[in-house]
Amino acid sequence: VRAREGVAVRLSERLLELGQGVERQWDVRVTIEINCSTDGLAQSLSDELYRVVQEGVVNAARHADASTIRVSLSLDDGCASLTIADDGKGFPFSGVYDLAALGRMDRGPVTPRERVAELRGNLTLSSATNVGTELVITVPLAHA
Repeated sequence: VRAREGVAVRLSERLLELGQGVERQWDVRVTIEINCSTDGLAQSLSDELYRVVQEGVVNAARHADASTIRVSLSLDDGCASLTIADDGKGFPFSGVYDLAALGRMDRGPVTPRERVAELRGNLTLSSATNVGTELVITVPLAHA
């Protein structure tokens, strides 16, 4: 939740605004699917999830030459689950990699990797050259 002009703004609303802004700026179709209520999220977690999505979507629009980007958010089993998928050119490497493998290789989206690690979450990157990229991120709702 973020305050704007004295009004609280939910994560779901922020994500929808983000999608609209990226569509306008980069001429890409952004679909935001929110399969849950985000009202009960802690402000700090809501802010971090927003930043992860923002970085993933902007990276896809700016660097991948994507024509479509899809973001999906759900909350279940004590975790927030995010998927960010695009139909862009992918990374210069192909395959499926988890957070640890990406760190060892020093590849993939650096800032989202760091944020997810700080939140004690998991990230899986699937990339195929000229087919696109999918990031699947899970973060515990209660983290120390």
